[in-house]
Amino acid sequence: MDTRTSRSIVAMNVPEQGHLHRMLPVVAGLCDLGVKVHFFAHESARVAIEQTRACFVDLYAGRDMYKADAVSIPGPIRCVGFAGYFGEDVIRQVLPFQPKLVIHDSFAVIGRVIALHLKIPRVNMLAGHNPNPTRILTELNEDGPILVSEQCKTAVKYLRDRHGLSDTSPFSYFMDSGADLNLYSEPPEFLPPNQRDPFQPLEFFGSYWPHGSNIPDVDFFPCASDTTLDTRVYISFGTAVWRDFETEATTVLETLATALAVLQNVRVLISLGGHDKPGLAASLTHRNVRVESYVNQIQILQKTSIFITHHGLNSTHEAIYHCVPMVSCPFFADQPALATRCQELGIAVPLRSAKGNLTVHDVHQVMARVAANDESLRARLAEARTWEIAVIDQRPKVLNRIIAMMD
Repeated sequence: MDTRTSRSIVAMNVPEQGHLHRMLPVVAGLCDLGVKVHFFAHESARVAIEQTRACFVDLYAGRDMYKADAVSIPGPIRCVGFAGYFGEDVIRQVLPFQPKLVIHDSFAVIGRVIALHLKIPRVNMLAGHNPNPTRILTELNEDGPILVSEQCKTAVKYLRDRHGLSDTSPFSYFMDSGADLNLYSEPPEFLPPNQRDPFQPLEFFGSYWPHGSNIPDVDFFPCASDTTLDTRVYISFGTAVWRDFETEATTVLETLATALAVLQNVRVLISLGGHDKPGLAASLTHRNVRVESYVNQIQILQKTSIFITHHGLNSTHEAIYHCVPMVSCPFFADQPALATRCQELGIAVPLRSAKGNLTVHDVHQVMARVAANDESLRARLAEARTWEIAVIDQRPKVLNRIIAMMD
């Protein structure tokens, strides 16, 4: 009998769709190899998690994150407060599963508490593109504001004194030097060798995973008689952008919709990432511009000519896998850095401005630039797609390394 069938792990994630999506292929792969996975996450993730054959556990049932910390800014700091406030309660819930290993998203600081308390190995799923602590701290101080609540300060002290996390700080959601293994959700070409030291020990896993979407396909808005000649533009800024940058995102979308509406043989689909603000979809809709709350993005990208994107990590690599030229419109966090890397690699072109002051003329110029460089963009994307395939092909090696850590 394969001894792996008797092994159990726990997975921990935060209520962020992008972070969840990056962990799903890891968990699915472990389940396929006979590992029992209890996946602690938000109720909204239940369906996606159960499709991997993991056992869903509601991490937030009876545990209100706002009770632990409702004040700290930026929001992920509150994950530290959650770990301090509810750590012992979660430990009691985990104990009956007798896990041999913890795998968690970087933001899910509670995973560190579980691993340390149970004295079991820990795999950290790095959050985002090149999350170098020095760079992130610099960006946080530049962008501001930063507010650490008294609750968070108490949680930090408790995590140090009671749970033994001696390096804990309000920024432990991205500063983690103690993992037994770090997983990186991109091909190695996106993290040059001279930038890897902060993340060792390190394995590359990629993020592309086409499974698990229950969202039906959506046809592009019909407007041209000869659809084979249409330029099909897909626009999405993901989900997290709308929480902190609603005004900026709305302004950019309004300019994009107005500019693209006057172009011939162009059809546009805008996804609002579930941001259903009254009147927004109607204000963006034109004869050739269709607006949806959510779409099946992977299916849409297979029909897309140009993707105007915020450069969320998942969206970026889905576009690369399907060889879709990108127009960069980043807003915050790792998005600007990933946009820059994609431009360096020749697979994306920038809008003049990402957050504001965008004009119709800017949009027309970038559309012309993409058209003029279409052959080069697609050649570079074809090469980048081979990187995506290569990192997917070596996933079994990484999964077996994780399983070996339980011995």
